[in-house]
Amino acid sequence: MENNTIQNNNEIDLLSLCKHAGQAIGKGISQLFGFIVTIIRVSMAYCIKKVWWELGFIIIGVVLALFAYNTRSHAYSSMMTLQTNVLDNTHMIDYVNELGKIQDTLIRANTLHIPDSTAKSILKIGAYYGIAVNGVFRYIDTKNSFRNNPDDSLTYRIPGKFYVQVISNNKNIFNSLGRNLVDAINTNPYAVENNKIRLRELQSQLAEIDNQLHLLDSVQGVDYFKTPDNKVSLGQLLLNTDKDQRQLYHNDILNLHDMKLSIERGLAEYNQNPVTIVHDFSPQATLDNPLSLYLKKYVLIVLLAGIALLIVIDNRKKTWKWIFQQ
Repeated sequence: MENNTIQNNNEIDLLSLCKHAGQAIGKGISQLFGFIVTIIRVSMAYCIKKVWWELGFIIIGVVLALFAYNTRSHAYSSMMTLQTNVLDNTHMIDYVNELGKIQDTLIRANTLHIPDSTAKSILKIGAYYGIAVNGVFRYIDTKNSFRNNPDDSLTYRIPGKFYVQVISNNKNIFNSLGRNLVDAINTNPYAVENNKIRLRELQSQLAEIDNQLHLLDSVQGVDYFKTPDNKVSLGQLLLNTDKDQRQLYHNDILNLHDMKLSIERGLAEYNQNPVTIVHDFSPQATLDNPLSLYLKKYVLIVLLAGIALLIVIDNRKKTWKWIFQQ
């Protein structure tokens, strides 16, 4: 009996403790919320009171942003899409990035066959993978952050295409830079030798397909409905096919024609080189540090600094007293 009484008292004490703790937490949250609301209300009232000062700070920020924008050099960027015809993307991207590491102006100009002034204006050359999700292009991995996940087969690097970005302080270089850059890529000795092998193999495949088409056309021209006698040769028996076999020849001919068209596209003039331009650099290069960026930066800094200065001035007596006490 006594043990049950002690147990009941312990349960009551525990419930009471939980109740008091909940009340304390609720009161603390309520006080914190009230403090935040008071801070917001006081801040809004102060900002409304100092609205003319704030407009002045904004104007000063705009003036400083315009001055900084007009006195600093700007960076322009443009992206080019290339198709690789012989090597995989990794080899071509590595080669382009090696070209981008050339810092000497004269060497860069000679390598890319561009004027010295153009070579000097180039700030960065980089090649990147394209990322697709479920067969749909999503983004260009300019940060090289993509990591292949074996458990995610829907997200992958796009094969056969890669992207080259050039950043320059001269927006007028992009009209002709693409062709010069591609010419430099196409002189890569390793790519050139592999491309020669590719072209020879395509020519050989094309000749073999033409031969197979000729043989199938000959087979199709045989009289299938002629009933062979008992003295026909084995070759004649093979040529005496039924309707289903004739249909099979027809499908084979269509497949061979499709293969021939695909190979002929690979041998087309625009695919004769290791890489082909899919989309050239846009003459309307993107400004990497536009005026809006300067405005956001300078207006925000000046406005916050100005408000802080006003608060210090309005409370200068308390501020001086606090400084001297320190």
